[in-house]
Formats: sequence, structure tokens, C-alpha cells
Amino acid sequence: MKVVFITVSTPAMENLLLAKRTIDQLSPSALDLTIYYAIEEPKEEAKKGLIEAIEQADAVFLDQMGSPPKLIDEIDRVLSRTKSHVIPFGAASREFMRLGKFSAETMRRSGNSAPSMEKMKKMQTFAEKAGKFLPGVMRDMRNYSLCMKYFQYPTKDNILNLLLLLLRDYGSMTGLPVPKPPHEAKPIAWYQLNTMESFDNPEAYKKTEGFSPEKPNVILFFSAQTYPTDNTSCLIALRDSLSAFSNVYSIGTADTFASNEAQLRRMVESIDGGVDLIVNTSPFRLSAGPMGGEVERGVAFLKEMDVPYLHPFFLTRRTEEEWRLSINGCTPSENLISIMLPELDGSIDTIPIGASSSGVVDPQSDIKLYTMEPIHERIAHVSRRAERMIRLRKKNNSDKKIAIICYNYPPGEANLFGGAFLDTFSSVAQILECLKEVGYATESLSSDDLKDIFRAGRAVNSGHYETQWEQAIYYSTDKYEAPVDVTEHFGRKPGNIMVHDRQFFIPGIISGNVFIGLQPARGGDSLEDYHDKKTPPHHQYCAYYQWLREEFQADAVVHVGTHGTLEFTLGKESGMSAECYPDRLIGELPHIYLYYLGNPAEAMIAKRRSHANLVSYQPPVFVQGELYGDYLELSSRLESYRQTLVLSPESSQAALEQLKEQAKTLEMPETIDEMEEELYRMQRRLIPEGLHVFGTGYSPDEQAVYHTTMFNRYKEEGHSAEEAEKMAREASAATAINNELEGLVHALAGGYNPARMGGDIYRNPEVFPAGFNLYQFDPRQIPSPAAMARGREIAENTIQKYFQSMENTHALVPLYCGGLRHRERKERLWDRFLVT
Repeated sequence: MKVVFITVSTPAMENLLLAKRTIDQLSPSALDLTIYYAIEEPKEEAKKGLIEAIEQADAVFLDQMGSPPKLIDEIDRVLSRTKSHVIPFGAASREFMRLGKFSAETMRRSGNSAPSMEKMKKMQTFAEKAGKFLPGVMRDMRNYSLCMKYFQYPTKDNILNLLLLLLRDYGSMTGLPVPKPPHEAKPIAWYQLNTMESFDNPEAYKKTEGFSPEKPNVILFFSAQTYPTDNTSCLIALRDSLSAFSNVYSIGTADTFASNEAQLRRMVESIDGGVDLIVNTSPFRLSAGPMGGEVERGVAFLKEMDVPYLHPFFLTRRTEEEWRLSINGCTPSENLISIMLPELDGSIDTIPIGASSSGVVDPQSDIKLYTMEPIHERIAHVSRRAERMIRLRKKNNSDKKIAIICYNYPPGEANLFGGAFLDTFSSVAQILECLKEVGYATESLSSDDLKDIFRAGRAVNSGHYETQWEQAIYYSTDKYEAPVDVTEHFGRKPGNIMVHDRQFFIPGIISGNVFIGLQPARGGDSLEDYHDKKTPPHHQYCAYYQWLREEFQADAVVHVGTHGTLEFTLGKESGMSAECYPDRLIGELPHIYLYYLGNPAEAMIAKRRSHANLVSYQPPVFVQGELYGDYLELSSRLESYRQTLVLSPESSQAALEQLKEQAKTLEMPETIDEMEEELYRMQRRLIPEGLHVFGTGYSPDEQAVYHTTMFNRYKEEGHSAEEAEKMAREASAATAINNELEGLVHALAGGYNPARMGGDIYRNPEVFPAGFNLYQFDPRQIPSPAAMARGREIAENTIQKYFQSMENTHALVPLYCGGLRHRERKERLWDRFLVT
């Protein structure tokens, strides 16, 4: 029997070869097996061989999750003209599914073209029972279900039994052994990773692992399935590293969170002393996978655990060397399933800890086999960060050392303590007061106190500073370890930036156990210097963060305001390595970043590149702008022109010429309608009224301003006055609630920081209240109800226009839902999808 396996599963490939050798010993001519690794599009010669193999096959098993679309299309074209058995694992090519008398066409005829997952499970369960006794389509449906279970957990025995099933029932090889039932991973269980032995009894598991009551407890979540990769070696390395300072409870799951939740809660309750930190290496969200799920239940569980939630991950599609050489760090699919989606759950520290091997060619089959290999340095880094987070959680507030970092770029007093929409002096004063109230060793400092300390030329963040400052902090260059590339670019240490008498100047003060300082300048005065990801930071910049880690010995770093420069230093875009400067500068320190909730795009840069636990802050209230200066004069001339057209048409041409001349000077549109529209837009724009003080919600007057703006916005969107009033009232009520100081204190206590979507407070009022972690994109909110309505109207108008032009011709009109643009455009996205 000729069987073709097209797969992306590396364990399946290895076990297919092992199973083939076993079958060859039983019946040398029974199986003609061809295996293709479908992770990338094959070269032309290999593609021809693949097409020929499919055309000649008796059965084709398809596993194409993440395969290149062109390859899937090519395979589909071949399948459309073959009569072989086709067994798709996953969604790709499912329309060609046929095994005996059971096929996709059978499903369509029975009205089950798109059954729900619950219905599918019921159908599979029924088929597996009835198919033992009923021939024909029920037997084939049972066999298809068994194939899925065999391949879901592709051990050597499962793959062997999958092949035996195909050979006996569809290749007439009845002399071969009867296939055994699939071995399935338990829905949820404790695991001893070295042996992959599972335990249901917590006491037996604890005895096997030899836990110490003196150590903190860490939960390590992982997928018990070995499809599409077997990450066991990486998990063992991570477990061993974490075990140096903690008891690691390894929990493997093979079913949905909802199905496992009750058992998971019982397992957690059996952990002596409670849980101190959670590490989840499974892709997607905690309680939702590629087929969906109940995300709220997972978030509720994390809130109840109230511990840091880390999400290291595996690079399944590239080698460690390829990752190290990549400026992007992660592929788009890795960014989506291992970074973006986990961020919706409030995960932090998305760091790669394993990568694919470069492959070893099997000498008998000439097939290259791949395994997953640990990235040991990254595993050690994750462990050190986890240990510091647990230490932060358990340490008394009075003993914690906190570094509060403010900005000064471009350098100079005018930009001292800068931060988007933030009164940073008052905010830091309020933060210090709050920390003092909850037991941190620090003194109260007012906004004026901070201005007196840092202004008057004392700590302006440039190469020029006041050397007579009594409170100046210096760091010996002898303690500083200069990175090689910094020396190559800036010369031997200490360089000439912020250096005095061979000591680095550390701009800041220490109040008790709290350091308040300025982030170093990048070395120049232009904005390009501050966003330069190609040049390493200079010596003093590196020494500053080394001083925080090693001399001051901070327990946590808090960057205040949007935004600093740490996250824009040299390195990858995501999936950071030890060579990336945001990673190497922050090191293992817990990093909390106070970030404006209206700028989620750059917030994600800070989160992913500098391992930041974001705490959002809201902007001040915005008021409607007014025209001024030349623009006000242009508006007056436009009004005069309109009057001239009515009262004195003969002189209107001269007025029009003057109007166009002034518009050209102001770089405004020259046509009257466009000019008027642009002036209207300028009048309606919103400008901030003052600056926000961290920890302060809107006052009643500010709520009233926000309420009025939202009411007008809802009215413009077509809502009735009654509906607009109700919606505006609900939106404005949330602005008085402020969780910013509480969120910061909770993060410094080593608690879980739930995530909320960021965005414009008028387009997305659901971003309130502030004080939580941020994420940029929520797929559940695409499309919005308003966008659905607009899209429906466009579709109906397009179809109507089509039929009017084609008269009596009838045709199906598909709606193509193409791609996603910027998250903040979500309310306009759906109505831009085209009817083709």
C-alpha cells in the first residue's frame, strides 16, 4: 500500500520511520511510505516528486498546520483529481477528506458541513462505539476519528497503530497485527518530566519530586501533547533551572481549560504553602486555543492566583542560530500565538527558551529529522527573573530597594522629567507618598522639592553638568564591565559622556531605599539618536543600569511616563537574546513601566523588548480646540467670501484669489470645500487640558467635559439622544475610577497584573479605568457592531448595483474578509472589506 504523509510534526516523522521498520520486519512489501516535511515550500524537483507521489498514492495523510499557502494550494490541485483516501489533520484541505465511504461530501449531504466542536466530539464518540459493529460509513467514520487520536499524540506506538489501521482496513493487509486503541495524554495531570510519568495523586507526585517546604512554589504549565513538536528536553532544562530555588509543579494539559478547571483547582489547593509564580509554555491563551475557548475563565483563575505570570516559548520553525541572526527575532506566527495572544491574559517575559535543531539526516531514509533543543542561556535568564520576582513578592516593603527612573530628552531643563500627558514631578511626589504609606523606606518629596533638586543645572542629563552638586552619585569605572561593541563604537571606557575624574556621574538622588534618577542621554540631541536601534548605547548608559543592578542593588525598576529610551536600544524587535541591549541592561530586575494607555503600539515595544510589566495611566481630559492666528483670519475671510457671493457676486473673484493665496501660504487646500472641511476638522480637534497626575481620576468637572464630548460623538454615529446620553453617562462614570497607584503597588508586591486594551479614550472608552497592564489588539472586538452595520450596508449596495448592471444574470457574491490594519481603526475596518 502506497501511503504519503505530508506533515509539520517532527516527532511524527521520526516515529513514522521507526514504525515503517517494524512493519517491514512483519511484512516487507506491505508498506510503501513517503514522508514530506511541509514546513516550507519544497524546491521544484522535490515538488514534482511530491505531486507524483500523491497521484500514485493509495492514501494521503495531510498535516499542514502552518504550511506555506502556495504549497497547500498545490496539494489541493492534485487532490482534486485523485481518488485516493485523504485524511486531513486540521483545517487545511478538509474539503477533500475521504476514508472509505466516509467523506466531506457525506458530511455535507447529512447537513454537517460545519458542525460545532461539541457536535464533532459527540459524532466521534458515537462513531467509535458504533463503528465496531456497523460496517460501511460508520466504520470509516470511526477509523477517521481513531486516526486523529493516533496522530494527536504521535508516539511510536500510536503511529505504528495508525499505519496498521490503514494497512489492514484499506490495504487488505489482514495478516498484520490488529491495531491497539490510541494512547491519549491525560486531560490534566502532574508530570515527572524525565520519565513523562503522570500522576493523579498529589502526595505520590510530591514524594517522587522530593520537594522542600523551605522553597517557594512555581507552577510550570505545558502541553502534554507532543504535536507538532516534542519540547520535553527544553521543559526538563527549564524545570531543572527553576528547581535551583523553587519547587516546580509540572502540570501537563491535553484538553480545554474549561474541561480541566475543576481538577486544576483541586491540584492547586494541594500545593503546600500556595503558589508564588506561574510559568506557562503552552501557545495561545491559557483558556483558549486555535479552536477558541472561554478566555474569561482563564483570566479569572489568574486573578485568583494573583502571582506573576510568565510566558516563555519555543521557536519551532527556526534554529537557535537563525534566531540569533534575525533582527526581527520571531516569525509572524510566533509573535501571534506565543506573544500577542498570551499578552491578552496579562503575561510578561515572553522570552524564547527552545529552538529547532538544524536537523540530522536519517541514513536509511535520507529524511532530515528535527528535534527541539534548549536555549540554555535564555532558560537561565528566565529563571533568574522568576527568582527576583518571587523575592520581590516575599520581601518586606521596608527592605525593598526601588529605582524610579524619569526622562530628560532631548537634554535640557525644558524637558526635565518629561512624559506624555504626565505631570511627572507631581506624579513622582504622589508615588513617593504612596510608597511611604505602605511601608517603603523613603521620605516624602513635593513636586517643588523635586524641581529644586534636579533643576538649576544640577542634574540636567547631558555631557555637561554641575560637578559641585553635593548629592551627586558617582560610579567607579573600575567596577564597570564594558561590552565589546560599545568599546568598538565609543572607544575605551569610560569615554567622555557624563564622566568626571574617571567616574561615571549617576544623575539622581537616594531617599532611604528609593533612588529617583534620570535615564541617561543617548549621546546626541536629535530624536533620531533616541530611537537609534543600530548603535549600542554609550559607556555611561550601560554603567548606569549596571549601577542599578549591582551597586544600588535594586529589587525593581520603575520607568515613569511615555516613553524612555531603554526599549529603543540595539536589539531584536521581539524574542530578545542576551545580546539585545534592552535585555542585557534591565537584566534580571523586575521592570515596571508606567505607560500612557492611549499609545498601545509603543507600549508593546516597551513590554516585549525590555520585559516590562506595564501599568497604564490615563491622559488629562481633552477639550475642543479653537482656531487661532492666521487660521482664524483664513476662516473669517472664508465667511466673507461666502457673503460676497450672495451680496456682491461681481467682486467675489478678487476675494477668492486672496483666499487661495493665504491658503497656499498656510499649506491648506485651495478648493473652497476642502478648505472649509480642513478648518472644521481643526476646530473639532481635541487638545489636552493640563497634565495628568498619576493616581488621580477625573474630577466632576472633567467628567462633565468627557461626558459632553462622548454624547456628541455617539450622536454623530447615529444613536438617538436617549441612547447617546445613556452611553455617555456609562463612559464618563469609568473615568473617575483610577487604579494607577494601586496597580503600581500591587506590581511591586509581586502580584498578578491583569491586562486591558489600550487606545484612544474617545474611540475606545472601554480602556478606562487605568492602572493595568496593556495590550494593543483584541481579536474579539473585530468587527464592532457599528462596523458590522456599515459593512452590511456596503455589501447590500454593492450587490444591488451589480444586479442592476447585469440585469437578469445571477451569481454568487462572496464576501472576502482580507486582513487586519491598525487596531485603532477597528470601527472602520469591517466596512472596508470588499465584495468581489
